[in-house]
Amino acid sequence: MHTFLEETIQYLTKKHGDLSQLTIILPSKRAGGFLLNYLKKQALSTSFAPKIISIETFIESVSDLQIIDPTALLFKSYETYLKLDSIPEKESFDTYSTWAATLLGDFNEIDRYLLDTHLFFNYLNDIQDLNHWYLRDDKTPLIEKYLADISIHTPQELFDILERADTLLENGTYSVADSSPVVFLLHGDEARILFKAQYENNKSVVDLAAKLSAFNVVNIKVCDIWLQKNNLYSSELQPFVGIVGNAIAETERLVTTESYKYF
Repeated sequence: MHTFLEETIQYLTKKHGDLSQLTIILPSKRAGGFLLNYLKKQALSTSFAPKIISIETFIESVSDLQIIDPTALLFKSYETYLKLDSIPEKESFDTYSTWAATLLGDFNEIDRYLLDTHLFFNYLNDIQDLNHWYLRDDKTPLIEKYLADISIHTPQELFDILERADTLLENGTYSVADSSPVVFLLHGDEARILFKAQYENNKSVVDLAAKLSAFNVVNIKVCDIWLQKNNLYSSELQPFVGIVGNAIAETERLVTTESYKYF
């Protein structure tokens, strides 16, 4: 059974004979590599290969526009990110780069398929509304397990979620005896304020986290992989903070297999 690329070569050879005069446009450079391999296998004599380019290279040539290098795009996007007034506390470039490449790739896919951005982001917002299934008076076992939704990894974000948990404790919505603690799996700069050396600069946040941990309202853990990556040690953390091997993998496990919902 022949592959699509093999059948394409056979068709072009039958129709044109000499392929060296052709320009073949494929969806990606990777597909071009496979096509060249098939050409070599089927070649009966020495010949010149056709010109093989990706669709992006073709568009670049006919539009007279140059596609920006991914690394340069990352730096330019960070410059724009720093100018955003809606995000008061900016992340370092090291932290930003861990998730920005994925975001830029998503933006590229939106442009590639000419999606309606208004409808697209409204749809994403609706998904987040479903994920943020908050505590309520008529709790059921299905929605009693909660995972802190840490997305931008800033101390302020951590403090805001802790304050929400504290409000539930104070108004009686959260039952110390019957409810499970909200799990915090930290693997970004927000975890730095929970180190003993940072206590003087972050007393309000740390004291609140300690109080909620003592009442079993929250269960805070820091990613061991993140600690090692940043040359930090678990012994330097506040005593109420635990350790999790891989925070990202544990988050996935809690959500998919333990029915945790984002808080």
